[in-house]
Amino acid sequence: MPADAATVLSQQLLEQIRRIGRLLAPVRQKLDRIYVQKIKDLGHTPDRRDLLGAITPAAAAAHMASGGTLASFLEHVEYSGRRLAKLGLAPPEIVAALREFDGILDTVVAEHHPGEVETVAWVRNQLHFLVILTLNHAFYQVREAE
Repeated sequence: MPADAATVLSQQLLEQIRRIGRLLAPVRQKLDRIYVQKIKDLGHTPDRRDLLGAITPAAAAAHMASGGTLASFLEHVEYSGRRLAKLGLAPPEIVAALREFDGILDTVVAEHHPGEVETVAWVRNQLHFLVILTLNHAFYQVREAE
């Protein structure tokens, strides 16, 4: 299971994810609002928007900052990935939607925490790797079940 990949991550990365979650907490609603509008403009339905919003790096950081584990977040990503697959969203569309979030995150971090841009980008890239692996596994599960 991809969530098992979370167990091999360094403690330093896990601490950075939690720290970024605390850092982004005051601007999380702003991030979410801008992202939801952007993916709405791209034609995503409310169900898709909810699922896509739940798998962003900010969602991961907030989950961990509030005491959750990376493994439990990735389990949620896997569940969301299966639902997105059943809703007909292709993996490249999910990656494109996550990239839209990246641009929004970069802008908001540069505006509110300019000294953290590089750290947030590094954490985001690590999370993207894990999320993409988990989504691929989820899509495989859906294809196998069909």
